[in-house]
Amino acid sequence: MVSLLDWSELATDIALYTPKHPGVASGYSAEDGPFVDGRCERLGAVGVFNVRFLSTGIEYRFAVFNGGATAPATVGGKPWIADILNDPEWIRDPTKKARDEAMKVIAELEARRAQPPSE
Repeated sequence: MVSLLDWSELATDIALYTPKHPGVASGYSAEDGPFVDGRCERLGAVGVFNVRFLSTGIEYRFAVFNGGATAPATVGGKPWIADILNDPEWIRDPTKKARDEAMKVIAELEARRAQPPSE
């Protein structure tokens, strides 16, 4: 089992707040997240406490994930990640799509760096 605190914020949002994606048979997209419907609405939030025993000492981590009425805002009734989950390019080849998006960001950063500083 992997703690929610070991996932990226994006993976956590998908796991908790995203509805089941049609055609997916495994992973967190194969089932509704606990805060998609009213199943966990009385919880309000979920707190996760994680302890790691490291060679340099003990690390404590705690996070609160909002649920029910306090879940992240959605637009048009869909979670913000829905567009990505329904994008055929992301579904067909997520590694290639992620690489393409990363290259766009790198190109934008390089273009900004090449611009003379504004006064």
